Amino acid sequence: MGDNGQPEPDFPDQPAFYRGVLDRCPTPVVVVDGGGVIVYANEALMQLSGYQKVDGVRTNIFEYLHPDDADWLAEAFAQLAAQDAGQAGWEGRPWSPIHTRLIASDGTVVPVEVRGRDATDEPDVAGVVYEVRPAHEREIFQRVLTGVAAGGDGETRIDLVMELVASSPLEISAAILELSGGGGPEVVAATSEELAAMLGRGTRAELGALTLPADEPTFVPVAEVAGALGDELAAAGLVDAWHTDVASPAPRSQHRLLAFTPMHHVPAVGVIDTLRRAAELAAVVLLRTRTEQLLQHAARHDELTELPNRRGLLDGARTAAADQLAVLFVDLDGFKSVNDRFGHA
Repeated sequence: MGDNGQPEPDFPDQPAFYRGVLDRCPTPVVVVDGGGVIVYANEALMQLSGYQKVDGVRTNIFEYLHPDDADWLAEAFAQLAAQDAGQAGWEGRPWSPIHTRLIASDGTVVPVEVRGRDATDEPDVAGVVYEVRPAHEREIFQRVLTGVAAGGDGETRIDLVMELVASSPLEISAAILELSGGGGPEVVAATSEELAAMLGRGTRAELGALTLPADEPTFVPVAEVAGALGDELAAAGLVDAWHTDVASPAPRSQHRLLAFTPMHHVPAVGVIDTLRRAAELAAVVLLRTRTEQLLQHAARHDELTELPNRRGLLDGARTAAADQLAVLFVDLDGFKSVNDRFGHA
């Protein structure tokens, strides 16, 4: 029986590997016949879309894709199929990825990347096998770059970088720390409030190697993190720790990207690639944010004295309460002759 109480569809014409292999595949997969009708969809796709198998089997795949994409998607699929059939050396190769939008069972629009391989001539498959991956990373990356180009809220942009890390299927928890002077590390952003709180309570001594410079993502077992912080991270089920530099826009501060996973990834190339991209993107965001702060400061302060200029004084006067405002005039007699003789500098 399905989760909605209806009987699971019977597939007498389908081999056992549909259920025995595809349903154990962690990547969402759907098999579609030559007319676009869904032959099989695995459990991972059901989790992504929210549908049950009885909802989609024997229906057309275009019923679950964004209607605005239908025309060009049909043309793209047809061209890829023709290319697969017509070009020597192309047969059996995965089709180029197509980015579209899946409509989940609750109406949510999920950006996805679809990659297909034609197996219609295989009797045991008799369809096109599509791999469907969430395209959150691509969408978030574009949103971050758009935010950097347009300006705006730096805090929102850095939170998007954390969302980019959290969207990875590798279950990465991450945070950006600012290290300045002899004080403790300050959490700039994190993928969760729990991680931000743990790292915020940690001392620089407890973080140890995680605060050391690292041009590339560098691995440290959580078991080697000292003190109460190490105990908290372990209690949260985190096993591996990573750290890498984030290029800092301020000369007297340093930034580190810290990441944690609940399992030991072998190989770790996926974690490393994700953290490398996030660190590069975070550096761009921090630089843009710092530049905006400097420009705002320069617009309201005198370059020589660093005191508020006319604009800064007027802005301060508008926001100050009546009992907080006072005006002081200072005049130096004969100072003009000093400037005329020795210069303003």
